[in-house]
Amino acid sequence: MQKNKRSMLAPQRHALILDHLRGNGSASLATLTRLTGASESTIRRDLLELSARGGSVRRIHGGAISARLESSTYEPPAQVAEQLHPQAKQRIGAAAAGLILDGQSVMFDSSSTVMEAARAAVRRGLAITAITNDLATAQILNTSAAGGVIVTGGTVRPDTNTLYGPSCESLLRSVYVDLLFLGVHAVSDTGVTESSIEIADIKRHMIATAKRVVLLVDQSKFGRRSFAQICGLEDIDALVTDATPDQCEALGLQERGMEIFWV
Repeated sequence: MQKNKRSMLAPQRHALILDHLRGNGSASLATLTRLTGASESTIRRDLLELSARGGSVRRIHGGAISARLESSTYEPPAQVAEQLHPQAKQRIGAAAAGLILDGQSVMFDSSSTVMEAARAAVRRGLAITAITNDLATAQILNTSAAGGVIVTGGTVRPDTNTLYGPSCESLLRSVYVDLLFLGVHAVSDTGVTESSIEIADIKRHMIATAKRVVLLVDQSKFGRRSFAQICGLEDIDALVTDATPDQCEALGLQERGMEIFWV
């Protein structure tokens, strides 16, 4: 186990550090070296890099504290986001892919959880027309011999694989899809939210194109609000999640007519 920890890539270490700070508020160098199996010098470099990314982590003598992890505008870089709760995201993605029918048109939002749905869809060999605004998800979908892949175009958002902007919006206004797999930053009783106005706007355009909107989120997104409102819960048709029934009940999801698939 210790050997595996030492072989961790930087994004994996960063994800562990961020997740620990989110849950505990602070951590010593000794704690983080035990958590990751890395040396103190490596952890110091990790903290230096993380602290330079918009203040999400603040270094202190002998460790670090969470500075902005719960900020409504904070979003980890794509490589780090993929390493947060990976097992839950894989289960959610596999269950979501099970909702796809051959021949459907499916839109894949830019999200690390939705990316797992794309991987699972490729494994199933589904003949679909796929549309995405995520460069990495497009590459995954393009490995399938069945169906075709359309990339929205647009401007690449820094530190992400996400395309947005007028070119992206123009394509979204011109299509209608059978199914949308949507990822969001937070879910609360007032609806679903994102960390930026521009990305929330793209997601609203996506929702407008879809016959059925399926939200893919792990339980860490529940009971939180981010900066920009995307839509109300009544605009979501179904949810695939590892959240507990109690978490879903607290938001009144089923009472609002949302179909829930637990994994």
